[in-house]
Amino acid sequence: ALRLGRQEDAHEFLRQFLDACHRASLRAVQERNAEVPLPVQRTTLVHQLFGGYLRSQVACLECQYESNTFDPFLDLSLEVKNSPTLEKALENFTKADKLVGPNKYRCKRCQRNVDATKRFTIHSAPPLLTFQLKRFEYNQGFRGKIAKNVSFNTSIDLARFTTSPDVQAKYRLYAVIVHSGHSARSGHYWAFARHSSGTWYHFDDESVRPVGEQQVLRQQAYLLFYESVSPLAVL
Repeated sequence: ALRLGRQEDAHEFLRQFLDACHRASLRAVQERNAEVPLPVQRTTLVHQLFGGYLRSQVACLECQYESNTFDPFLDLSLEVKNSPTLEKALENFTKADKLVGPNKYRCKRCQRNVDATKRFTIHSAPPLLTFQLKRFEYNQGFRGKIAKNVSFNTSIDLARFTTSPDVQAKYRLYAVIVHSGHSARSGHYWAFARHSSGTWYHFDDESVRPVGEQQVLRQQAYLLFYESVSPLAVL
């Protein structure tokens, strides 16, 4: 939970802020209904702008039976330990993992536990796509920081990480949040955002100044914000 006067995680704040906006937009519906159906919840402006779906596919390695589940997301959290680039982090996120040994899959067709693979893909991508680079990890009770460079570009094509070629895949960077410090509970946050003119600006408390694009791309980013440039996206 967020506490007044304490350093907070920018990603946690983002999620709570979007959740508050989501709940506020449902207030009128909730006044008429005790429970809001899930399809209605996913029509709010928050979900229309930031919401996508991941497909989790488990494939039996004996009979090739495939089981698909679909889960909504408002951002994607990516491991950075073995990821020198954003695209490599996405590769690791979407690569197939083997379910063997004690993790075997109960196949509905085979009616027994079998070896299988499990893979995530982006099934539906939102107009505004947010990545969290997971820089904070617990080590002996201390939530320390992974301070390493993870390179990213001003544009990204997600085509090879999606379920089908029909998914909007081309995105352009429009904002970056950076953390300075050694842990999630200390340090300082600042941000970069791109104006519609193409000029980048650096926001640090009350200070706002223009900066070059290359300065933005040199940052150890924590949150990356991309906007769709695909014709399928409608804002």
